[in-house]
Amino acid sequence: MEYRAYTVGHDGHLGVPRILECADDDEAIATVKGFLNGKPVELWEGARLVVWCERFDEQIVVLMPDQLRSA
Repeated sequence: MEYRAYTVGHDGHLGVPRILECADDDEAIATVKGFLNGKPVELWEGARLVVWCERFDEQIVVLMPDQLRSA
């Protein structure tokens, strides 16, 4: 499956996507966790937001779309 990982800027705008070829959501999420660099990342598969991820010190926060709506 093709996924797109977008870095989210301080102004909320999305950067140029990194294209990922992964077997499923779990593999795509694991891949995104590996390249977090202090900025949030949105992971998309087609028109579907899969997760929002960000690293805080050594902790990685992963929010699912339903968690973003309730925040």
